[in-house]
Amino acid sequence: MNISFEKKTCGRCSGAGYFSHYGHVYGGVCFGCSGSGTKLTRRGSTARNAYNEAMSVEASELKIGMIVWDVGMDGKDRRRRIESISPSSGVTTNNGVIIPTLDITYASKTSTWIHTISETHKVRMALSPENRHLAISALAKLKGATITETEEVTA
Repeated sequence: MNISFEKKTCGRCSGAGYFSHYGHVYGGVCFGCSGSGTKLTRRGSTARNAYNEAMSVEASELKIGMIVWDVGMDGKDRRRRIESISPSSGVTTNNGVIIPTLDITYASKTSTWIHTISETHKVRMALSPENRHLAISALAKLKGATITETEEVTA
């Protein structure tokens, strides 16, 4: 399944994604579209927000093996598989209320990351066959999103 959100050409850079005369400032990348040349329409933005909300769960609901989106040190989103979840020795507070924390471990072929987050922190799940119904129900009544069903072929 592929989900796309309604976009339009960026009005600042007219779709180029950069300004050559501002090449000395971050390589001339357009700040309006972050260099993509397009921006979400109002309906596309509303649909994306509904999708993100539907795909988010509190950290206390995470399970080993789930694939979630994680922001790395470089600020880029990456899909990560949860390898382990354990209670952390730390706590966090919100308006004076103490909230326990969890150590979430992600692993890849080359490294392992441990993130300590509060049990109430929202984590966005990556789209998978197990949770696709959440995406479909969140976007069913909204305009600005297109859901394309793709058939997977296995050999």
